[in-house]
Amino acid sequence: MRGTQSFALGGGAIPVRPTLLAGLLAAEATLVLLYFVTNSGVLPGALGHRLGVLFDLDAEQSVGAWFSASQLLVIGLTLWSASERMGGADQPAPWFLRLAGAGFVFLSADEAAAVHEALSRAVYKASPSVAPFGHEHSAWVVVYGVAAFLLVAFFWPQVKRFWRAFPAPSALGLAGAAVLLAGATGLESLGYLHVFMGHVEVALEETLEMVGATLMLLAALAVKDAAGRS
Repeated sequence: MRGTQSFALGGGAIPVRPTLLAGLLAAEATLVLLYFVTNSGVLPGALGHRLGVLFDLDAEQSVGAWFSASQLLVIGLTLWSASERMGGADQPAPWFLRLAGAGFVFLSADEAAAVHEALSRAVYKASPSVAPFGHEHSAWVVVYGVAAFLLVAFFWPQVKRFWRAFPAPSALGLAGAAVLLAGATGLESLGYLHVFMGHVEVALEETLEMVGATLMLLAALAVKDAAGRS
């Protein structure tokens, strides 16, 4: 494939698009830089306030939220497209790829529309004890965690087929998910506990989430490439 390089992971080779990877990482670094510049108070007045909201990585309606939602949407569409290339006896069922793609489309909508924040408030209001650390914004972690566990358990045969068919992309995608969760739940939890707060905490949290999504996007593209060659 033109414009790709490969590296070994999980017992196989993953084609990586260096231009795409470099572009996404550069965009993420730029968003973090703009966040610090526009939220540090160096731009006073109404313009400074508007730019601060626009590039606030901790805000819902911001460029950062749009970027993260876009990455998740592309992952979902890529997996859905890859389902059209499935059909081998040793590959997962096409419907499983479509289901996984739909899941990422939902996560994209969640990021853009702040679904999990609204869910957290509703769950906390109904049962405050469910929320970790006693913080209403953390209740979504329990709900989504339980849902993810049940989905993986129910579709475990397809999960195993997916891993066997695409071991290297699966390993990369799992690494990306771990990086994303380290930011979304790990660093965020430190904020709830008042251990690590402020602009640096927000920047690191969102950076991990964006980089994790980038790794998962590369994994999804690798799955689509591998399925097309099977």
